[in-house]
Amino acid sequence: MINIISKSVLAKTTNGPAKVVHNLIKGLDIIKYPYIINKALNSAPLLWIHDDLEAYLRINQLDERIKILVGPNFAFPPLTDKLKPRFVLLQPSAWARDFCLKFRYDQGPVEAWATGIDVADFSASTKAKTKVLIYFKERYPWELDFAVSILAGKGLDFEIIRYGNYKESDYKNLLSQSKYIIWIGRQESQGIALQEALASDVPIIVWDVKNIGHWQPLFKHNLNFFSPAERAYDKTTSAPYFSDKCGRIILEKEQLAEMVDYFETNRHNFQPREYLASELSLEKKARDFLAIYKKYFQADPDSYGTDFFPVKQRYKKWRNDFWHYRQYYLAREYFKKIIKPYLTR
Repeated sequence: MINIISKSVLAKTTNGPAKVVHNLIKGLDIIKYPYIINKALNSAPLLWIHDDLEAYLRINQLDERIKILVGPNFAFPPLTDKLKPRFVLLQPSAWARDFCLKFRYDQGPVEAWATGIDVADFSASTKAKTKVLIYFKERYPWELDFAVSILAGKGLDFEIIRYGNYKESDYKNLLSQSKYIIWIGRQESQGIALQEALASDVPIIVWDVKNIGHWQPLFKHNLNFFSPAERAYDKTTSAPYFSDKCGRIILEKEQLAEMVDYFETNRHNFQPREYLASELSLEKKARDFLAIYKKYFQADPDSYGTDFFPVKQRYKKWRNDFWHYRQYYLAREYFKKIIKPYLTR
């Protein structure tokens, strides 16, 4: 059994961290693996601290037999030698893992793991596909203008969707109408929205980033999270999970017009949904998650710890499961939604 400690699981709005935890839970349900959510930290032999700093800081108080994964929705945990042998830090992709080890945290193991994508929720549409979709996320305005000029110049019908300004239902509707996507996004540690497009069987032209500094954050101070050396890091991408089945990746604007012509005649030759279902299904990623415990702790998730965790422990709560904390979290989420438009001006 695994104890899932997560604040994002309480969220009512759709966001990346909430997708990470909810999609893992869906995967665990598919493979029928037992879990509890936001119970006392010593309630189960396997512990996943998804995004909760307060829980992370209490690791040293726990029974040594509890095996712990941390992340991936931590900015980065405080560096402390005392906690070094107690957990494996998760990052959502290979490049994010390598970046973390180079710049942020190298005191213990760091493992790449991405959550699964719900291929039932994002399915291939049988509707006639008539539009090209431009997905724009925190890049330079001139890049969007350039893509628009290419499509307009070729007389193509297109729509633009901007990160932070749409509902998931809007996205699904546009995906159902889209022949292919021109993806102009920032670096992504996983890129769930892009992967949901792949699950919808929509091929993608990814106009990729050249480094971590290749973006304009919606929030005024986001780039301060990265040092100048980190912003220059060029082993990054907007599409960390991608293959030739999914579409094509370009780096230069001069490649875009030719690639649009190629997709106009060859888009039916791609199999993005096939790739997604093979590499990032809910079931596969749930099994990959459990395998990390075995890899680093030699703890077989199917049998480890069944002899020393009494059932009564599972009824004790971590703070996230108390009514007052849930109400506080939802209120904070509500007010963040209200002020978000003012922060993105």
